[in-house]
Amino acid sequence: MREAESAVAWFYRILRNAIADHYRQQAARARAINDWAVDWSEAYEPEFRDEVCACIQEALIALKPEYRDAIQQVDLGGESLESFAKSQRTSSNNASVRLHRARKAVAKQVTAICGACATHKCIDCTCKP
Repeated sequence: MREAESAVAWFYRILRNAIADHYRQQAARARAINDWAVDWSEAYEPEFRDEVCACIQEALIALKPEYRDAIQQVDLGGESLESFAKSQRTSSNNASVRLHRARKAVAKQVTAICGACATHKCIDCTCKP
């Protein structure tokens, strides 16, 4: 570097590029998560949407309220992840993490309630006591 001013300009250019890259990656991640959520919700045949296992409702009761809201609004209600994030006043990334954790918690509860039925992902749920 010949001049001190050029080092400062170089530093700010690097900083500006790093910030732009950060926000570009964050936007790409949010789009990918939203696309995955849409693909996931369309993967199930329409006739199975109405036949949600009764155990799910029992499993939802045991969840934390924020997890229950995520499952009910996004997975069962068909709301987009972005609109759910806005309604919860949080970022899309935070909402997707919450939804991921909620799904894991539901899976754990359903496994505890249904046992082998949950493992084999049966549609005709007869495991209710």
